[in-house]
Amino acid sequence: MNGMTKRVLLVGLVSLMASAAMAASDQLVPGSRLVLKVGSSGKEKLSFKSKGTFMLPAPGSADDPSHGGATLQLLNPNTNESFTFDLPKTHWSVTPAGTLYKYRDSTLLESGKVKIAMIGGRQLKVSGRKIGITLNEPSQGALAIVLTSGAFRYCARFDDGSVRVDRPGAFGAKNALPPSACPMPPTTTTVTTPTTTTTTTTTTLNPTTTTTTTVTFPATTTTATIPLPPLGHVVFTIGQGTTDCGGPGFSPPALAPFTGEVDNAMGAKIGDLGLGCLYFGGGDASALPPSSLPDGSTSILDVTGIAGLALTLSGSDGTGTADCTRGAGPGMHCLNGSLGTGLGACASDADCGGQTDACALDANCYFGPPVPVPVPGNPATSTCIVNALATDASGLADLLTQDTTLNATLAARLYLTGNAASPCPQCVSNTCSAGERQGLSCTGGVGSKNTTLECPPLSTRFVGLLTASLSPLSTGTTSVTDSSGQFCPDQAHPGAFGRFSPRTIRETGSPLLGGSNIFATTLAGVFCIQASGVPAIDALADLPGPAAVSVPGTVMVQIF
Repeated sequence: MNGMTKRVLLVGLVSLMASAAMAASDQLVPGSRLVLKVGSSGKEKLSFKSKGTFMLPAPGSADDPSHGGATLQLLNPNTNESFTFDLPKTHWSVTPAGTLYKYRDSTLLESGKVKIAMIGGRQLKVSGRKIGITLNEPSQGALAIVLTSGAFRYCARFDDGSVRVDRPGAFGAKNALPPSACPMPPTTTTVTTPTTTTTTTTTTLNPTTTTTTTVTFPATTTTATIPLPPLGHVVFTIGQGTTDCGGPGFSPPALAPFTGEVDNAMGAKIGDLGLGCLYFGGGDASALPPSSLPDGSTSILDVTGIAGLALTLSGSDGTGTADCTRGAGPGMHCLNGSLGTGLGACASDADCGGQTDACALDANCYFGPPVPVPVPGNPATSTCIVNALATDASGLADLLTQDTTLNATLAARLYLTGNAASPCPQCVSNTCSAGERQGLSCTGGVGSKNTTLECPPLSTRFVGLLTASLSPLSTGTTSVTDSSGQFCPDQAHPGAFGRFSPRTIRETGSPLLGGSNIFATTLAGVFCIQASGVPAIDALADLPGPAAVSVPGTVMVQIF
């Protein structure tokens, strides 16, 4: 089979930025807290917690920890030192509703000395009396957690700004963003120098006497980590969704096509979720309408592994900032136009005039062009959103099942432009209509909304930053139910999207080969958006709170 034939067969079998097949779901979760401690008496303590909305194993399935057990891996990604705690099935139980799995070993019978573990109930939790790894180094730098139950892996990483304590005998971190991918063992090449033997013969005056000395040098082994080049690329282009996502609280309602719905406690539908729409906020989010995703942009991921019919995908440099999928940093600059410490550089918000979240990691890649959010009923609140990738996108697409999911974390930069007719600048006749580059040349707008990264909004209009972990989005169905309407940790008001009555939020994607266009797919999901820290924004959007999105598009694959 030649390369062209491979490409023809693979095109149409892969979807957007997948991170794990639905049959083997990797979920990149926020790290709410990690504490490791060794006391002066040698007593050890481990405590891990993650708060969010997670996909759970089905009760009674092979992934159910009460049937097959679970494991917790603690890993230092810098040194590869790790320890795996076994959580056998005999200590697990599941609630009748199948929404919470509990592990309890109060007598510390097992060698891992894990006392309590939980999966579900909007949190992951593990606590015990053993840390497994050494803490005798000057510092750890970073630590990763992988909680595995069957094919489900929940991955968190604590590093950089999340670390609060890092010294011999103690490590403490909190409020870590979801990682770009679950930790993978490094690719290593081992070179062994064979044993060398030198023989020296000395002849004396007596020719019949000789002395032989043999010197043996031990074999030398060198191990080095070698980064692998990409095996190919996946290119995803966002398509058009519905022409109207509706208004706050589903008034007016969205127009078809739909990808999901919101139901009340009795299972009755409250409202439909439109294709290509982002809905956000709790029950009091009655001021801002859902936003329609701009069409026409592309995102590129590298194919970094092929195992059978599964493709492993990772962040790519792409062709530039508009289509690459790398995370932000390491540099930091002011988003509000402040000079900072010079040329806009900063180390903290204090360098940017003290405005919350104004000092941010430099964006290397963006997810689509700027998103206009007009508010006809209150034009002054019309906003332009610029979505920067906070962490590398990554993934795995299963060509056999055609099921995929997306893991990516966005840092949404909010600019209050107050222009309901055109919240974001546009490229009109190859000229930026407004914003930071008003009157300057541009190559053209993207898609039907005609916005472009070449025409950013005025930096002085920056009002805040929202962090959204799109984990997981999938081609399958994601359904989140809570009897009290508290879908997210610390949610102020029950309900969702401007209505207090929702108790279930459901989004459904579509796999490739499922419609008239074999190259088309839709990823959809339900997740949580954290508070911005800006009271006005959090009040308008009722954050923290739930969010739901569907992303239609087409894909192409090139295998080198």
